[in-house]
Amino acid sequence: MQYLLIAIVFLQVLLLGSCGLDQDINKEKTVSAASTELVLFREGACKNNISMVSEADSELKDQIEQFFWSVTNFSFHYNKAHFPYLSAPGDLEVGTVFSSNPLKPLRLSKSLLLEELKGLQREWFDKIGSKNHETVIGANEISSSVLVKIEDLSDFERLHKKIHALRKKLSRLSALSCSMDQLTSREKFDVRPLFKLREQLEKGFDISDMTLQTPLIDLCSEYNTESLCSLELLMSRRKKSIDHYFENYESKYELRLASFFERRGDKKWSCFKSDEKIVVRIPFIANDLLKNKLHGTYSVLTDFVAEKWSNEKVEILLEEAREGEDALEISWTDGGLSFVKSDEPNRIYLSKHLNFSQLTITFAHELGHVLGFPDCYHEFYDKQQKEIIYYSLDPTGKNLMCTLSHKASIPDSYLDKLIQEVCL
Repeated sequence: MQYLLIAIVFLQVLLLGSCGLDQDINKEKTVSAASTELVLFREGACKNNISMVSEADSELKDQIEQFFWSVTNFSFHYNKAHFPYLSAPGDLEVGTVFSSNPLKPLRLSKSLLLEELKGLQREWFDKIGSKNHETVIGANEISSSVLVKIEDLSDFERLHKKIHALRKKLSRLSALSCSMDQLTSREKFDVRPLFKLREQLEKGFDISDMTLQTPLIDLCSEYNTESLCSLELLMSRRKKSIDHYFENYESKYELRLASFFERRGDKKWSCFKSDEKIVVRIPFIANDLLKNKLHGTYSVLTDFVAEKWSNEKVEILLEEAREGEDALEISWTDGGLSFVKSDEPNRIYLSKHLNFSQLTITFAHELGHVLGFPDCYHEFYDKQQKEIIYYSLDPTGKNLMCTLSHKASIPDSYLDKLIQEVCL
């Protein structure tokens, strides 16, 4: 139950809080995606592409929405008599964020969502029974008295939250549907081949074992064609230099991994010393919508940023800019993603759909991009599997640039770089 709630909140913040693709600092030449598997629900996600929504895509969206609200409706009314622990419809508390990893990534595609929907519908029907199902479908008002009591309630809340999570996956997929070129170009930065091979080695396999033939070729295939990799591996076996083969590509992947944690940019900010701390001052231009979302005061946000971006040596001071001062700007987007563009490093684009809790953690994360730190998670389109892949690269789950967990913060190593590189 605990892990289910964690996963749902992860999807919630991933949809509304995570960075969009525009903030990618490495501007790679984009590659057109041949598959249309993920071109879903372009209305609200992509401009001037409303006509590209297919009837089948809209039908899937409608099925998930109808199923979600039927379940939520049932939960709400049944709650009156039997479920005192259930939240109000659609209201799930924000908690710890589930963090995926390269070996267990989040996978998104239309076919996967459809398969999951069918499985949840079968499970739901089995849990509540046919009579309750018929009562709920299409009903606007339901009397608790007409619902048949369910004897086994142990899995009901878990199922309710899994359906909520499915809806969030769909929203994430929709938000990314018009960024397929950028997602496809990011596939070449995938680090899963190294993690998969290391997993086999940790299980006791020897690097020269023939059972590791495929993962060793996969390790090389990120840099060369499969035929060249097969030939190189064959020559390495003949020369008994498999270790050298592995170490060569392992070092390439280590450099790739390191790039997710390297600060970039030359923007300088004003710094001063206070109570033995170096304070980095980040002025921002007042924004009415931001203030309204923060219940009328910026102090909640400035205090939150100070908490996340501080240690015993350094602290970020976020405060309103003085007139004419070069300052951070906040803009708003109708889409589901928040981001910082590489060509506008002093502007944070925030989704209008962020709620209070999501706004503070998302702002603190996006501020990291303003200060030059990249995302340390990877999200791309896998052409072979026809899926969007997402995974975090932080094994601790505590780095705010890798996750949007409220328990995350900025590592000391990042703050040390600020002192060394950003102060005027």
